[in-house]
Amino acid sequence: MPTSALNPTPLLPPRPLTGLRNRPRSDSNSSSHSSHSSHSSHSSYAARHPDRVLPKPPSAHPPFLSLLAILLILLLFHLSGLWLFTKGFLLTRLELQGFNRCPTPPSRDWLPPPPPPSLLEQLPDSTLQDPQLDPLLTSSALVEWDHLLSPRHDGGQGECTLPPTHSKLILIIIDALRYDFIAPIVQTPTTGASPNLSWEPDPNHHDQLRLPSTLARSQPHSSILTHFVADPPTTTLQRLKGLSTGTLPTFIEAGSNFGGMGAVKEDNWLLQLRNKILSQRRVSAQADDSPEDARSAGMAFAGDDTWTSVFADVFDEDKTWAFDSFNVEDLDTVDRGVESSLLPFLQSDHPNRTSWLHSDWSLLVGHTLGVDHVGHRLGASHPRMATKLEEMQSFLENVTEAMDDETLLILMGDHGMDARGDHGGDGELEVGAGLWMYSKRGSFAPSGDEVTKLAQEGLDPSHGLELEELLSDPEIQSLVSSHVAFSPLPSPPFPSRGHRSIPQIDIVPSLSLLLGLPIPFNNLGSVIPEAFPTSFSSSSSNPKFGSERLLRALRINARQVKTYLDSYSASSSDLSPFSAEIEALWTRALLADARYSSLVHRLSSAPSQQEELDSARREASKAYFRFTRTSLVRARSVWAQFDLVRMVLGLLLIGLSILTTWVLWSASKLGLEGRLDRVTCEDEDVDPLRSVGERLRQEKLLAKTKVTRCSVSMQEMRSIVVRQTARGALLGMALGSLTWALIRLTLTIQAKVGLLDCVLFGAASCSQVKLFLSQSSLMRRSMRSQSDSPPLLTIPRTKLFQSLGLIVALFHSILFASNSFTVWEDRVVMGTLVSILTLRFALGFGSPTDRLARRIPGLALVMAVLLRLASISKVCREEQAPLCETTFYSTSSVGSDDSSRRNGGESAQAGTAALNSPYVIATSYLFAYWVVPTTLSYVLDQSKSNVGVARVFIKWLLRPTLLAGCGYWLADWAIPSELLGDSDEVGKTLLDKARTLVARLDLFAICILGITFWIFSPLCLELKREEVKEDRADDGWKGGRDQGGDGGDGDGDGRMRVVVMGFSNSMGSSYLLLMSLIYSLVFLLSQPAGQLGLSLCFLATVLNAELSDSEKDSEIITMQLDEDERENSSKRVGEEEKEGERKKKKKKKKEKSNLKEEELGSDLDRPVESEGGSKVNVKGKGKGTADGIPNLPTLLDTATAALIGYVAFFSTGHQATLSSIQWRVAFVGFSKVTYPYSPAFVALNSFGPLVLLPCFGSALLCVWNLTPKPGSVGNGVGGGDTNPSPSEPATPTRITNSLLRTMTGLILHQTLVTFSTMVFSLRFRRHLMIFKIWTPRFMLGSINLIAHDIFSILSILACLQVVSKVSRVFGSRFE
Repeated sequence: MPTSALNPTPLLPPRPLTGLRNRPRSDSNSSSHSSHSSHSSHSSYAARHPDRVLPKPPSAHPPFLSLLAILLILLLFHLSGLWLFTKGFLLTRLELQGFNRCPTPPSRDWLPPPPPPSLLEQLPDSTLQDPQLDPLLTSSALVEWDHLLSPRHDGGQGECTLPPTHSKLILIIIDALRYDFIAPIVQTPTTGASPNLSWEPDPNHHDQLRLPSTLARSQPHSSILTHFVADPPTTTLQRLKGLSTGTLPTFIEAGSNFGGMGAVKEDNWLLQLRNKILSQRRVSAQADDSPEDARSAGMAFAGDDTWTSVFADVFDEDKTWAFDSFNVEDLDTVDRGVESSLLPFLQSDHPNRTSWLHSDWSLLVGHTLGVDHVGHRLGASHPRMATKLEEMQSFLENVTEAMDDETLLILMGDHGMDARGDHGGDGELEVGAGLWMYSKRGSFAPSGDEVTKLAQEGLDPSHGLELEELLSDPEIQSLVSSHVAFSPLPSPPFPSRGHRSIPQIDIVPSLSLLLGLPIPFNNLGSVIPEAFPTSFSSSSSNPKFGSERLLRALRINARQVKTYLDSYSASSSDLSPFSAEIEALWTRALLADARYSSLVHRLSSAPSQQEELDSARREASKAYFRFTRTSLVRARSVWAQFDLVRMVLGLLLIGLSILTTWVLWSASKLGLEGRLDRVTCEDEDVDPLRSVGERLRQEKLLAKTKVTRCSVSMQEMRSIVVRQTARGALLGMALGSLTWALIRLTLTIQAKVGLLDCVLFGAASCSQVKLFLSQSSLMRRSMRSQSDSPPLLTIPRTKLFQSLGLIVALFHSILFASNSFTVWEDRVVMGTLVSILTLRFALGFGSPTDRLARRIPGLALVMAVLLRLASISKVCREEQAPLCETTFYSTSSVGSDDSSRRNGGESAQAGTAALNSPYVIATSYLFAYWVVPTTLSYVLDQSKSNVGVARVFIKWLLRPTLLAGCGYWLADWAIPSELLGDSDEVGKTLLDKARTLVARLDLFAICILGITFWIFSPLCLELKREEVKEDRADDGWKGGRDQGGDGGDGDGDGRMRVVVMGFSNSMGSSYLLLMSLIYSLVFLLSQPAGQLGLSLCFLATVLNAELSDSEKDSEIITMQLDEDERENSSKRVGEEEKEGERKKKKKKKKEKSNLKEEELGSDLDRPVESEGGSKVNVKGKGKGTADGIPNLPTLLDTATAALIGYVAFFSTGHQATLSSIQWRVAFVGFSKVTYPYSPAFVALNSFGPLVLLPCFGSALLCVWNLTPKPGSVGNGVGGGDTNPSPSEPATPTRITNSLLRTMTGLILHQTLVTFSTMVFSLRFRRHLMIFKIWTPRFMLGSINLIAHDIFSILSILACLQVVSKVSRVFGSRFE
């Protein structure tokens, strides 16, 4: 807004002129000095004329560093609380280092030993129909039977693995292979299903990879094709852990997917296989007396380099080909590398085959990335996906044709993908991977519809029927369902019972036993029943009992799980709530097995006895299967067990930090009480921010005795905070150590809370309590002063906005009490923000001047429109279906958007893809070239600050960097599009290099050139000489030779003066340039739709500063008018009670306020008056002072800034879900993952809009239109002495108090939100959606709070740089 007396421009001090006619005559002594030295410098002049030269202003660094220290302490409190809560909430799994070994080799003719006779006498009539198990749990006969079946107990006759069915394994992992990509696509309804005319297959990914479904249909005994359920988080590294060890991941492990962290140290089937092969080769070498190759196990790998970091020493060095896994721009290199590396092992005529390398192998692992990268890059329903799946079809055909009968082929996806190609969360499409197992030998049992087909073809379906009985057991189904619905393949036309489904970790025990390996020690999976047909062992020398292969597998599996659970229980008490249930199920299984074994050893050839034997075998199989499934479910719930002690401790610390933040927020106005040097002895009820100059002048006169008083500077406030928190921390550390020692001595079992936890909680809690208690009297007095404040300080707008800001923060926090409100947070935030702006719009019409009555509602309306437009761009959560449609990505190039929407599987994300719209890109160009630069120039023009360096910056730095950001995403869109054609590889390569170059140049221009330019550039100022008009010569102007002008005769006619354009907003304009650089960086890292949303929110943030400034002007004028009315009220008679006179008075007041504003020099069209000097002062205080309430931003101002950040977060394509992370920005400027840039780019893309806009936008509230005080003005600004003595310093501007109030207000909002997410995460820890809704929201809130603490500190450092510039130029003092 324009400068006015509300923003006065004090007169600059008269400077010593160097011209001859202005130079005082010197005597001979001075002339000799001049001849002796040529440097008649400012220092020598100051020595000779101390009364004419201003003293150098004190540095602003001490108060700013004190403010940073206070915020750093607050950051430490937040880190302590969040660390404790996270340790209790996002638990890491206890990794046991046990290794499963087989003491005896597997036998094809193994039979269970006969149970003890005493146990047979105790067997109940029906083992599985709720038997009386309590007497048997401690039965010596049962223990003896348990030992007999154990392979590791002395005298035990049990087995720990099965004879291998295959000697070689080919494992192909197609990253992000979703189940419907390989599932059979039915064109006609299956049995039990009716036609579904609304469903259509997606031509881009359905029925493209046809080989698995074709062979599963034609060779049911050779194939297993199922839905393969991944455990979240669905990131590759966590899935590889589960697929190799059989363990469940924890939520917090998702972060280790970046950087290759998290090498597998647990027992896994890959290591078991390597040890077995090396052991066999060692024995063979000793028998043949041949040299031993201890390094070669014939295990080859090609593909995703994550494998080499997770399994560093498993594969042969000369048979490993790893490729970069994070370059999502590369769709083909890894796939071609896998194909060219693995096919020579299978095809004897392959041109790349080398006999010494490719002839000896036992395991081939290939991990392709093309499907995943197409999904990330283009979406699941892009035509390029069909091309990629056809490539995988060709590759698999080559593999299946070349493999022999001794080879087992397994094709799987490590996870699925959503409609945009993203993954990481627990959405249906993200966890729905596919599995296909294939063996030419015909080693598998059919299930499902294939059993019916066998019966129709006259074949024996008994084995399939037995599997169906096992899989359809109600108790097992209630634990883990064997068939699930999958929305991309709905019923009808697919079967109503759903699709055959197995947990991903079930592959671990199944593969281990199929290869003749011990099951990994920590496995919790169950064997896949179809992989162990009951008739496979019919070639055994004991054919009667060859049909028990499935029971043998389940028995070995259950024994391994029981051993693991016993070891886990010995190390942790987590399983204690379920120990009785697990022991009862294990007893049932042992008893059922004992019944079956007793029948085996007394079996005759009678058919009736054979039926009894088969029945007993099926019951034993069910009992073991129930045990393993129950163990899985209970262990999964155990690892969802929360350490309530740590969670409560962390919650208490964050709760205390809310009180601490409130104390600091109040202290920004009232100061803090403490033992300080006796600088003032005024009454403590007096506002400590008043009469600062008088206090400082008394400093030398008062004794340096310690007294209890309020702080009057930021340094004193910092000393109080440090002293109180340090004392409290020492006490808390002692109490924490003592508490931990008492826990160790009194509890029989070791508590989960360790010494570090106790000491940390004690230090953080006691320090905050000590600080709060030390300020209790001041806080009570503050509450009384707010209710009993004098009329001048009773400002309706301030009190209303403070209350509303707190209400908004509390309302935002309470949202998380409901899962629905949490899911729809984007809509609620937008509605709340529009409501705030509507209120400010309405209140603006009550402004005391016509100009402000137009300006305030206009700014509020423009902000509301900008934010509403920004909210159009959004990415929908899965839970928002079907009431939300994603608009962030383009749907124009998705051929099957309509069919996908009808299918219902991609509801909230229906028809979306990871593509950007060319129309959106064109619009972003418009914003980059015209909208944003023009708007910023217009805003700066209002304060006459669009001068000097500002014009250069906007034209030659901001606009080019924004256009470069648009150019990067334009090239990103053009490369995969049909614009260049599929055959123009040269053009695509050149465009890709140009894209990378543009991004790097843009990053260099912003981060190096831009920041350097901003640091060393001058303020946005410009000097202008102009003649004072005659009618203004006697209009109250002081100092005709303004700012040291050298013309004029002093009569008023032709008087010249120097106008400093941009002076009143010299701080805000310079700070806005830095904000523009930060915005330009995030603009580059945002996709086109996000660029538009970010730009609109950035402009709204700038306008928020303008709106707040205008509201302050309105309040100051209202205060003056009210004071004038009180002065005149004593002279009025009782005519005010008449209605007509009251209306007349109101009209007169309006006219007077308009006249008052004109008298104060606030006319928009009078730049000379507003920039040349200050005609009058507002009761001796300009807006530049910080000793009045209107100068401090309100909680509603900071709440508006915070909510704008949330709107920017949602409008840039983000949600509180892992799947919304835009990994592709990790490659801006780079062709592969490059540290530390790639993680930093992803973090800036995700949290930049949410954190940077509120933090820097809140600091902008403090410096926007804050007029600096030149060093000569002192207390006589505009109304006192127009030629003050230079020896009398100006009153300092207490900007640090304003910054402290603004930043603590913003942090208070974020702390309340984070505290709420913690409370309701604790409250709903047993809720079904805890890890889907509240856990990601808590993680977002925690990161957001810490980021706000950090970037608040950085924004204050930026303010320090601006303040230092102003201090150097004008000699202004800041505190």
